[in-house]
Amino acid sequence: MLIAEDEFLLAGVVTDLVRLHGGTVVGPVSTERDARKLIDELPVDIAVLDVMLSGGPCFALAEELTERGVPVILTTGQAMSRIPRSLSGLSVFSKPLKVAPLVDRIAELCGRARTKAS
Repeated sequence: MLIAEDEFLLAGVVTDLVRLHGGTVVGPVSTERDARKLIDELPVDIAVLDVMLSGGPCFALAEELTERGVPVILTTGQAMSRIPRSLSGLSVFSKPLKVAPLVDRIAELCGRARTKAS
């Protein structure tokens, strides 16, 4: 799972939660450029992306991952209306994050990712 989040503490919390539930984390990274390097080098089955990373929004990255068939979860402290229509089908969680629903969604997507891989 790719985690792209520029808030250091939040990135750590999400990373720890994923690992606690048996997941493997790629990252975390704080920029789209670093995320792109990782997805070019390592397999990613799910991505949790902060909408506004250091250096700007991650919309192009989210679209690319979606086109590759990678489920994407967006997190944001901004208005939902700022998310492009092309990404309207993605799961979006507002900050401050409520951990339980995020973990539930990740677990649901992990189940789907494992089913596709079988």
